Amino acid sequence: MTIFRFSAAVGIAAMTVASAICAPAISAAPTKTEQECGNINPQTVRSCLSRRIEAKEQHLGTVYTRALAAVADGFKKYGGFDNRTDPMFLRKSQAEWVRFVEDDCTVQAAFGGGSNSSISDRLTDCYEGELDRRIAFLEQLADGSFGGP
Repeated sequence: MTIFRFSAAVGIAAMTVASAICAPAISAAPTKTEQECGNINPQTVRSCLSRRIEAKEQHLGTVYTRALAAVADGFKKYGGFDNRTDPMFLRKSQAEWVRFVEDDCTVQAAFGGGSNSSISDRLTDCYEGELDRRIAFLEQLADGSFGGP
């Protein structure tokens, strides 16, 4: 199971779309059924997790586009005072985040030992957690709440 579809397919698409700075889009939150993947059959669980991660990757692409637009708006207003608000830094950050997560989750998963499937399961868990954290960060950028009180 390849879980890092984001780095190749969605990452390039999100960055390409985001560079055009689209209008804000709202993505529906996953339903409770989509969030729960409990089952005794490991293959069924992995299939469910794969679908859930795919939905999160799509949501990440959407929220990244909104965050990039918000950063670009801020740069138009305040960029003359501080060029570190340039949206190019968010683009670079996103690309580097993808590489970091791939490497970091691989290391975390591999050093627990065990069978290939247990390492893959730990890799999936790590990746999903990192997706959740990145989505939360980008949502804060998009809605302007990052760094606030």
